[in-house]
Amino acid sequence: AMAILPNAFGNATLYADSPPAGLISQWSAEGDASDSVDGNDGTLWNGVTFTAGRFGQAFSFDGNYACVEIPSNPSVMPAALTVEAWVKPEKTGVRQSIVSKWGYYKEASYSLELDEYYDGNGFFFYLHDGITTQYIAGGPNVTPGTWYHVAGTYDGSEARLYVNHI
Repeated sequence: AMAILPNAFGNATLYADSPPAGLISQWSAEGDASDSVDGNDGTLWNGVTFTAGRFGQAFSFDGNYACVEIPSNPSVMPAALTVEAWVKPEKTGVRQSIVSKWGYYKEASYSLELDEYYDGNGFFFYLHDGITTQYIAGGPNVTPGTWYHVAGTYDGSEARLYVNHI
Protein backbone atom coordinates (compact mmCIF):
# COMPACT_ATOMS: atom_id res chain seq x y z
CA ALA A 1 0.00 0.00 0.00
CA MET A 2 1.08 3.57 -0.59
CA ALA A 3 0.03 6.43 1.60
CA ILE A 4 0.54 10.15 1.66
CA LEU A 5 0.16 11.68 5.11
CA PRO A 6 0.64 15.19 6.41
CA ASN A 7 3.67 15.53 8.67
CA ALA A 8 3.60 12.33 10.65
CA PHE A 9 6.66 12.53 12.87
CA GLY A 10 5.86 10.30 15.82
CA ASN A 11 2.75 8.79 14.22
CA ALA A 12 2.59 5.08 13.48
CA THR A 13 3.32 4.30 9.86
CA LEU A 14 1.89 0.77 10.06
CA TYR A 15 -1.82 0.48 10.43
CA ALA A 16 -4.41 -2.18 9.77
CA ASP A 17 -7.76 -1.35 11.32
CA SER A 18 -7.80 2.43 11.38
CA PRO A 19 -5.67 4.92 9.47
CA PRO A 20 -3.70 7.58 11.36
CA ALA A 21 -5.26 10.99 11.91
CA GLY A 22 -4.70 13.30 8.97
CA LEU A 23 -4.29 10.57 6.34
CA ILE A 24 -4.68 12.21 2.93
CA SER A 25 -4.61 9.25 0.54
CA GLN A 26 -4.05 5.50 0.56
CA TRP A 27 -3.80 3.16 -2.41
CA SER A 28 -4.08 -0.42 -1.13
CA ALA A 29 -3.83 -2.14 -4.54
CA GLU A 30 -6.73 -4.45 -3.78
CA GLY A 31 -7.59 -5.07 -7.44
CA ASP A 32 -7.59 -1.42 -8.52
CA ALA A 33 -5.98 1.97 -7.90
CA SER A 34 -8.75 3.46 -5.77
CA ASP A 35 -7.86 5.89 -3.00
CA SER A 36 -9.67 4.54 0.06
CA VAL A 37 -9.48 7.89 1.89
CA ASP A 38 -10.07 10.96 -0.27
CA GLY A 39 -11.00 10.02 -3.84
CA ASN A 40 -7.57 10.65 -5.39
CA ASP A 41 -8.10 7.54 -7.50
CA GLY A 42 -5.33 6.41 -9.80
CA THR A 43 -5.18 5.06 -13.34
CA LEU A 44 -3.15 1.94 -14.17
CA TRP A 45 -0.76 2.46 -17.10
CA ASN A 46 1.42 0.17 -19.25
CA GLY A 47 0.60 -3.23 -17.84
CA VAL A 48 0.35 -2.68 -14.08
CA THR A 49 -0.93 -5.89 -12.49
CA PHE A 50 -1.45 -7.13 -8.94
CA THR A 51 0.46 -9.66 -6.89
CA ALA A 52 0.70 -10.88 -3.30
CA GLY A 53 1.81 -7.97 -1.14
CA ARG A 54 3.29 -7.58 2.33
CA PHE A 55 -0.29 -7.03 3.53
CA GLY A 56 -3.03 -8.05 1.09
CA GLN A 57 -2.29 -7.30 -2.56
CA ALA A 58 0.36 -5.06 -4.12
CA PHE A 59 0.87 -3.32 -7.44
CA SER A 60 3.25 -5.17 -9.75
CA PHE A 61 5.24 -3.06 -12.22
CA ASP A 62 7.07 -4.74 -15.11
CA GLY A 63 9.78 -2.08 -15.47
CA ASN A 64 8.48 -0.96 -18.86
CA TYR A 65 7.08 2.47 -17.90
CA ALA A 66 4.30 0.88 -15.87
CA CYS A 67 2.85 3.23 -13.27
CA VAL A 68 -0.20 4.30 -11.33
CA GLU A 69 -0.98 7.89 -12.20
CA ILE A 70 -2.79 10.06 -9.64
CA PRO A 71 -4.30 13.30 -11.02
CA SER A 72 -2.77 16.51 -9.71
CA ASN A 73 -4.59 17.80 -6.65
CA PRO A 74 -3.44 20.30 -4.00
CA SER A 75 -4.26 17.72 -1.30
CA VAL A 76 -1.30 15.53 -2.35
CA MET A 77 1.19 18.38 -1.77
CA PRO A 78 0.62 19.61 1.78
CA ALA A 79 3.14 21.93 3.46
CA ALA A 80 4.39 19.01 5.59
CA LEU A 81 4.03 15.35 4.65
CA THR A 82 5.05 11.73 4.94
CA VAL A 83 5.12 9.50 1.87
CA GLU A 84 5.49 5.82 2.64
CA ALA A 85 5.28 2.45 0.92
CA TRP A 86 6.12 -1.22 1.32
CA VAL A 87 8.28 -2.24 -1.65
CA LYS A 88 9.82 -5.50 -2.86
CA PRO A 89 12.23 -4.68 -5.71
CA GLU A 90 12.82 -7.55 -8.12
CA LYS A 91 16.05 -6.03 -9.46
CA THR A 92 18.57 -3.37 -8.56
CA GLY A 93 21.06 -1.26 -10.49
CA VAL A 94 18.42 0.90 -12.19
CA ARG A 95 16.49 3.92 -11.00
CA GLN A 96 12.99 2.92 -9.86
CA SER A 97 10.40 5.44 -8.75
CA ILE A 98 8.23 4.36 -5.82
CA VAL A 99 6.03 7.44 -5.26
CA SER A 100 6.54 10.72 -7.13
CA LYS A 101 4.73 14.02 -7.50
CA TRP A 102 6.28 16.21 -10.15
CA GLY A 103 5.47 19.79 -11.07
CA TYR A 104 6.93 22.51 -13.18
CA TYR A 105 10.33 24.00 -12.31
CA LYS A 106 9.12 26.24 -9.47
CA GLU A 107 6.29 24.02 -8.21
CA ALA A 108 6.58 21.83 -5.17
CA SER A 109 7.39 18.18 -5.88
CA TYR A 110 8.74 15.03 -4.24
CA SER A 111 9.98 11.59 -5.17
CA LEU A 112 10.71 8.44 -3.16
CA GLU A 113 12.92 6.09 -5.19
CA LEU A 114 15.23 3.12 -5.32
CA ASP A 115 18.20 4.82 -6.89
CA GLU A 116 21.65 3.51 -7.75
CA TYR A 117 23.06 6.98 -8.44
CA TYR A 118 23.16 8.56 -4.99
CA ASP A 119 23.98 5.75 -2.59
CA GLY A 120 25.18 2.82 -4.64
CA ASN A 121 22.07 0.71 -4.36
CA GLY A 122 19.82 2.28 -1.76
CA PHE A 123 16.78 4.47 -1.35
CA PHE A 124 16.46 8.16 -2.07
CA PHE A 125 14.01 10.95 -1.13
CA TYR A 126 13.86 14.19 -3.10
CA LEU A 127 11.77 17.16 -2.03
CA HIS A 128 11.39 20.58 -3.63
CA ASP A 129 9.19 23.02 -1.68
CA GLY A 130 8.98 25.55 -4.50
CA ILE A 131 12.14 27.36 -3.37
CA THR A 132 14.75 24.91 -2.07
CA THR A 133 15.55 21.31 -2.93
CA GLN A 134 16.68 18.56 -0.53
CA TYR A 135 18.09 15.15 -1.48
CA ILE A 136 18.40 12.37 1.10
CA ALA A 137 19.95 8.99 0.26
CA GLY A 138 20.29 6.06 2.61
CA GLY A 139 19.19 2.73 3.88
CA PRO A 140 20.80 -0.64 3.39
CA ASN A 141 21.99 -1.97 0.05
CA VAL A 142 18.86 -3.43 -1.47
CA THR A 143 18.52 -7.19 -1.88
CA PRO A 144 16.15 -8.19 -4.70
CA GLY A 145 13.06 -10.07 -3.48
CA THR A 146 13.18 -8.52 0.03
CA TRP A 147 10.42 -6.35 1.50
CA TYR A 148 11.37 -2.85 2.71
CA HIS A 149 9.27 -0.19 4.41
CA VAL A 150 10.37 3.18 3.00
CA ALA A 151 9.19 6.61 4.19
CA GLY A 152 10.16 10.13 3.21
CA THR A 153 9.08 12.90 5.57
CA TYR A 154 9.11 16.68 5.41
CA ASP A 155 8.21 18.89 8.38
CA GLY A 156 8.11 22.16 6.44
CA SER A 157 11.87 22.73 6.68
CA GLU A 158 13.77 19.41 6.78
CA ALA A 159 13.39 16.25 4.69
CA ARG A 160 14.20 12.83 6.18
CA LEU A 161 14.35 9.28 4.83
CA TYR A 162 13.54 6.15 6.83
CA VAL A 163 14.09 2.57 5.68
CA ASN A 164 12.62 -0.16 7.87
CA HIS A 165 11.85 2.52 10.51
CA ILE A 166 15.51 3.59 10.83
